Formats: sequence, structure tokens, C-alpha cells
Amino acid sequence: MAEKFQGWNLYDKVIIVEKIIFEYVRQPDGTSKLVDTGRRQGYLVDPKSKSQLESALNWAKFAQYEYDKELGRSKLVTTHEGVVNEFTNEDFEIELLDSAEGSSQGGKLSFWNCKITKEGKTWEIGINADLLLKALVSCTWVNGKCSEPVMFARCKGGVGVLTKASEEYKQAQADMDKRANINKGKTTKWEYLKCYETLKESSVYFGKVYLWYEPITIKDYNGWTRTTGFKLLKKPIEHHLMFLVDSKTKASEYLNDSYYGTISKTCPSRKFSGQTIENDITAADIEKYLWNVCWYKYTLSKESYYVNERKFGFSTDPNNPPKYIEENKDFIREQLKITVE
Repeated sequence: MAEKFQGWNLYDKVIIVEKIIFEYVRQPDGTSKLVDTGRRQGYLVDPKSKSQLESALNWAKFAQYEYDKELGRSKLVTTHEGVVNEFTNEDFEIELLDSAEGSSQGGKLSFWNCKITKEGKTWEIGINADLLLKALVSCTWVNGKCSEPVMFARCKGGVGVLTKASEEYKQAQADMDKRANINKGKTTKWEYLKCYETLKESSVYFGKVYLWYEPITIKDYNGWTRTTGFKLLKKPIEHHLMFLVDSKTKASEYLNDSYYGTISKTCPSRKFSGQTIENDITAADIEKYLWNVCWYKYTLSKESYYVNERKFGFSTDPNNPPKYIEENKDFIREQLKITVE
């Protein structure tokens, strides 16, 4: 069964840009000559991506120089261009060769060189180590060669191979379906306690909240801006309260976990996921939450309190400032050490 979106890209067709593998061979006169080994490297390209194809062709291009005794220097003999091969993305053969050599930047590269064959042609292509491990677990391999035909896919930028019987293939299909459907039915008009999603995350909407206070700031002797208090606005500024969706099913559970709460001036364009969170709260519960996120508490040798400037002074009421400011004025003055005007 497919899990949540994992970032697979599955292609109908693929391009393999091939590059000649040369090596220097010592000659009888003591010089070295560049010789075509007959082997080819491959660079996997999505046919829909012009930038990928451009990068692949630049990678495959090789200028061949040879030493000219008369000139006393090397001269350009020829330029080898990459060869473009386009295939239906199925029925490739894969065989393990070796792990990649170390990076020029230090450390180990995260792919394995594999021998890929189709229609009588063979290339050495780097397959992402983590994705290759999934294929090793899900497929049958004999003497380093996969017994089943494979296709190419990318996941989070890495090149991998799949078989149609693998769980990764089912996940890749689910990811492609979600990617195709995510832009259909998008809206910026979010409804209370409904969940709205992108490919990678989902948020639950807790309605409008209103900013009633703006910060009073000064610059200290170092030139840093510091908030000394807050003053009441003549007219509140409309915002929206939302939380990242996880395993919680009730609204009260989200209010008890302030870490994932976000207050934004706009609702981004997203698609309704079909999920609605159970409503077991009132406006008073949201007001309590809005007060609780106004400040932080740190405990080291003693308890210390700090104002959360980005979330101070919000209310669910568009007509009246939050009552919790007046109710907690002593705490605000003595512990947060700020003034409210």
C-alpha cells in the first residue's frame, strides 16, 4: 500500500546521453595516446526537461588534444559530442559493477556504477545507493545481475530503478497521480477545521484571527532593534490560524501543541484533502491558545520569560482587543518586562 507522498518521478520515456570512456595507452616511443575503450557512460534525462538534456550534453562533450612535436605543444584533434538515445521506459537490464570512487571534494559519492543494457547497447550509469538498496531487497539478483526487467525513476533527485512488481513502483504511481491531481480544485478560501494540502504537507484551518497590537521598538547602543512594548492599533489586521496536519483527530489536540501553529496574513492556494478535524473547541479555547503563544518560558538556573513578538496581541474578535492582555497585565509587565499601551 502506497504511503504519503515520497517524491518519486516515473517517466513514460527516458533519454540516455552516452559519453565515450577513453583511457591513455602507453606507445612504443614512450608517449601516451588517448584510446576509445569501447565502453560508454550514460546520463539519464527526462525528455521533458531541456535543462537536464543541456547538462547531459555538456557532460558528455569531450575535447581531445594530442601533443604536436613540430608545434611543441598540444593541439585540438577533435571534439567528441554526446549521443542521444531515447527509449520507452521499460525492459532495461541492470548489472552491478562497482561503487563510485571518492569525490574530489572529499568523502564518498552516494551511487553505484551499474551496467545498463537495452536493444544491444550498454552504458555505465550511476544509480543512487539508497534507491539501489531498495531494488536489491525487492528484486531477484543472480551473480550481481537483476533477473527482472527494470525501468528508471527519480526520487528526490536520485536515479533509481524499479520493477513493476515492487512496492516502490506502486508508490511511484501514487506519487505521480497525486502530482497530477494536486493543482486541480485549488482554493484560497479555506473553511473551518478542514485540511488543505500540497504534495509534501497538509494544514488544518482554525479560522481568522486579528492582530490588535503593534510593537514599540528602539535601537540600542549596538544598533540592534529591540521591542520595549506594544501599542493598540486603531483597526485590527486580519490574519489566519493554521496547523500542520499530523495524526491528531481533534481540534483541542492541536491547540495543546503550539509548536506547529502558524499565523499568516493569507491562506495559500491549496487543494482540500477531504479530511476535516473534529470540532471540540470554542472561541475561548482559541483565545487561550493565542495567549499561550505570546511568550516563551526557559528554565536554566531559574525560570525566565520572553515575549514572542510575532504572535503577541491576536484575538478571534474583530471588534474588541484580546481580554487576556488586561487579565495578565502584571505578568506582562513584571515577567515579560514590556509595556502595553
